[in-house]
Amino acid sequence: MSSQLPRSTAHIVRSNATVRVHTLISPRPMFANATHIIELSDQLILIDGQFFAQYGREFRELADSLKKPISKYELLNAYPSYAAEKLIDIYTPILFGEQSH
Repeated sequence: MSSQLPRSTAHIVRSNATVRVHTLISPRPMFANATHIIELSDQLILIDGQFFAQYGREFRELADSLKKPISKYELLNAYPSYAAEKLIDIYTPILFGEQSH
């Protein structure tokens, strides 16, 4: 009997000439927790952490596979709506040259 949990899934949720945003999501029975990597040309910004160690390791493996240094790790408030608003307000203008709504 394996003690390993089901694997997470990784998606590229946004990509353009200057940035790519990766999201790793744990399976629904494991709270479907999402963590994000903002990939710039020369660095990575990691957003949030996973609840289970296995998914934290998978998140780190994804970051390591991109072969760029991690310049910042941001742990957001535990409330999803607050975290989403904070991400939009902080990173949209910086990364995409767009105004947040």
